[in-house]
Amino acid sequence: MRSVAEHADYIGALRAAADQAGVDLVINARTDAFLQKTQVFDDPLAEAIVRLEACEAAGARCVYPVRVPDADALRTLLAELAGPST
Repeated sequence: MRSVAEHADYIGALRAAADQAGVDLVINARTDAFLQKTQVFDDPLAEAIVRLEACEAAGARCVYPVRVPDADALRTLLAELAGPST
């Protein structure tokens, strides 16, 4: 799993290239913070939020937290993340 900064830099470079080329590109950023296969986080929900907020700030228009564990976690993600503006 990439670091938060590395993932955001990657998304940001994609956004910049698409914008410069005049391409209306929807970038979908995902996080596997809940899977805990390659890394185990003390608070996977907080980690997912940090990672997906960074991706949104870098230009992702869609974020995908893989395997959200329950409805409460989903409500928290929806409250914390920007999501589509329209």
